[in-house]
Amino acid sequence: MDRDVLTQALEYADLTAYQVDAYLTLLEMGVSPAIEIGREGSVPVSQVYDVLRSLESKGYAETIEREKLYVRPCEPDSLIEDLESRGNCYRTPPRRSTTGTGSRSRWTPESESRSASRRRWRTRAT
Repeated sequence: MDRDVLTQALEYADLTAYQVDAYLTLLEMGVSPAIEIGREGSVPVSQVYDVLRSLESKGYAETIEREKLYVRPCEPDSLIEDLESRGNCYRTPPRRSTTGTGSRSRWTPESESRSASRRRWRTRAT
């Protein structure tokens, strides 16, 4: 799966930048000690346990208690299916509202020429 598409989907699912990075690193590494996820990714080692536990609570990973804390990623395909069931909004960025335009239309050269022709018509008609 394309990393950019997966990143966009995870951001749509309201994961933080650290959670996204930890999950993608986890997918690349497979089952790994939690500390290694922090070392390989951009998540600070001091926060990696909290980030991975939050991923577990959201259903993106599973932790395994051994002599160290190991983490296993959940498959991204099932997560993508879950996001798709909510709607396809993550595939295209949401539209930004244009504030300040109201019902007015923007000026374009074409609108200027239409306005000029209306003015000429009005002056001829009177």
